[in-house]
Amino acid sequence: MSHARREAHLLRPPLLAGIHPRLQPRPTVGVQFVGIPEFPGLATKVSHGIAAAIVVRTSVTSALEGGQKLASVVAAKYRKD
Repeated sequence: MSHARREAHLLRPPLLAGIHPRLQPRPTVGVQFVGIPEFPGLATKVSHGIAAAIVVRTSVTSALEGGQKLASVVAAKYRKD
């Protein structure tokens, strides 16, 4: 089994156990809102990386690291140092 396939397999047990994210208790009610214009594009790029990991074209670690790098670039624009 490849490294990427093993990583993807680690993500499956909660789904197999019947855990559904919308059925878990939540501390608040409502929808997600992020007032950052770059957020939709960032979310799309990160989700493409995660999708690539799911179909084993890349590793989960690589997808998460790539998403973090993209988010860091956006965050740097808003950082008040």
